[in-house]
Amino acid sequence: MLKRVDNRGSFWQGVTGAPEKGETNLEGAKRELFEETGYSPANIIQTDISYIIPMEDRWKDIYPEGTKEIPEYLFIAVIEHPGPPKIDPIEHNYV
Repeated sequence: MLKRVDNRGSFWQGVTGAPEKGETNLEGAKRELFEETGYSPANIIQTDISYIIPMEDRWKDIYPEGTKEIPEYLFIAVIEHPGPPKIDPIEHNYV
């Protein structure tokens, strides 16, 4: 599931987020998928694909002080009988 991000070169952005305190990456991915789409995966796996994103000033209030890089991990989720996503305006400012 992707959305268009116009202010950064019009690239396609997938569901993103970070694990909350005490969550594993997998638990965080499941929660973010549900929060951003309303979908609960029938199955979800973490791939071996990851990226390091250099920290940008506009994110400084989101991440702990001193953060220089943000690791991003790729997950694949199977959604059975999804229907339309339930987009929460709190999670998405483009709704």
